[in-house]
Amino acid sequence: LGTVAPAVAGQGDAAEPPRPNIVVVMLDDANPHDGRLWSAETMPELHDLVVSRGIRFTDFHGEVPLCGPSRANLLTGQHAHNSGANSNNGAQLDVSTTVATELSDAGYHTAYVGKYLNGYRKFDPQRTDPPGWDDFDVINSNQGKYFWYQIRDRDGDITQHRTAEDDYSTDVIADIAVKRIRQAPHDQPLFALIAPYTPHEPNLPAPRHEGDERCRDIEPWAPPNYDEVDVSDKPDYIQQLEPLDDDGFDLAAHCESLLSVDEMIGRLGRTLEKEGRLDDTVFVFIGDNGMTWGEHRRVAKVSPYATPMPAYVAWPAGRGTQPRDEGSTLSMIDFAPTFCELAGCEMGPYPNGQETADGLSFAPVLADEELPAIRESLLHAVPSGGDRPVWWSIRTTADHPDGRWHYIENRDGFRELYDISG
Repeated sequence: LGTVAPAVAGQGDAAEPPRPNIVVVMLDDANPHDGRLWSAETMPELHDLVVSRGIRFTDFHGEVPLCGPSRANLLTGQHAHNSGANSNNGAQLDVSTTVATELSDAGYHTAYVGKYLNGYRKFDPQRTDPPGWDDFDVINSNQGKYFWYQIRDRDGDITQHRTAEDDYSTDVIADIAVKRIRQAPHDQPLFALIAPYTPHEPNLPAPRHEGDERCRDIEPWAPPNYDEVDVSDKPDYIQQLEPLDDDGFDLAAHCESLLSVDEMIGRLGRTLEKEGRLDDTVFVFIGDNGMTWGEHRRVAKVSPYATPMPAYVAWPAGRGTQPRDEGSTLSMIDFAPTFCELAGCEMGPYPNGQETADGLSFAPVLADEELPAIRESLLHAVPSGGDRPVWWSIRTTADHPDGRWHYIENRDGFRELYDISG
């Protein structure tokens, strides 16, 4: 499933691979919707730095629409069934081979700031201080908090944050990220993964952004499948949902909570520019997993309708600043091999004996070249989840001889097949 056919390699010696800086800002629980939250009116810093001069990926998906497994997909480039990280128990992941270890070995200075894998505080020592990260400032307790939480750094020092206005977690993460970028050695390329809790429920904004006029009149999200009237063709967990009976999903709280992320992105951009890094930085803006915001009556993740993710990438030195849309069907497992190709390394071997990543590098696409392989399908699944729906699915791509389909098998045997060619 999801196999790729490699492109034919050119003749002669390969040129030295580019070694850009790579900075990733990863939201928590974000629907790609129609992009109105990323507009110049609501998030001007993000729009100026990334959206207006980068690539918008219109068919990007999480393999597992759940925080923990999706973050593991990003870190390893492996399917959840190969990495073993198939639930929100972050201790399932063997962290001895990740994008951090491979980029560190390739000469990158690496930094992680913000929310890490779920359950971090209870990890054993090997996982508490994962290899590969030069700087590692992560939320140690209460990962799902905007206030009242702890930050643990690479040395094991813990800082308690409570309810003061300057304890707001997105701002604290921004402060640390800016500090780490400033401190990064100038003779090394930088890889930084910055993960605020925003806009995860309860979508709490920084106090200064409560009632902000930029979000006051934002139109609700109401696509054609919002609050679907007839769900008789859907699995039981959807049929049991009551109608939402409103005019659309209210985006105001999400918008307000994202304003501090926008300020953070502006600070990151200015810091990278001051450090002489910005022009040759691959700046990635993504979610950790998708969400349904009322589609088919459901407001949640973990359903097969929640795999689409927001994904934007800007890289001035690599492709210029002309914005464009990219329709290649890509997955969260593709980031690790992509980052590694940009850095001049390869993912693997892995602790399970696997030699190479399951994901497909799309590094050439970031330079406006063609995707270098044929991919006929993506795998999606929520194979473990307690009271969550459990299912497995295949999404075929434009490369598949039978066209574009989404086939789903639910644990109770209910099957779904959707024509997604349109």
